[in-house]
Amino acid sequence: MKNIKRQQGVTAIGWLIILGLIAFFVTLALKLFPVYSENFNVKSSLKSMEKTQGLYKNSTAKIRSLLQRKLDINNVKSVTKKNVKINKRNGVVVINVNYSVKVPLVGALSLVADFYETAEAAN
Repeated sequence: MKNIKRQQGVTAIGWLIILGLIAFFVTLALKLFPVYSENFNVKSSLKSMEKTQGLYKNSTAKIRSLLQRKLDINNVKSVTKKNVKINKRNGVVVINVNYSVKVPLVGALSLVADFYETAEAAN
């Protein structure tokens, strides 16, 4: 019975391990939050493109220019012209955005997030 009363609490090494794990996950969250925030801005830009009236009547270059303007307003830096594919068929404009973001973590370690977003605008 006396041994059970002695074994209370977490040791100093236990606390260091717990704090280390917490610091690791907080670092991951802080590194990935801007990436997912930017992806949210890409999604909102594509949603606004879906709501644009008469989009099918515009040329592909004009549609790309409209999208790029919306991305610039939302401060999206990871999406370039080569990441955007625009197809027009049967009165529907399909916009595909496929891009990757590489975030340095520690030293030679990096996190890579791949995103694929699509929008269809029918007029």
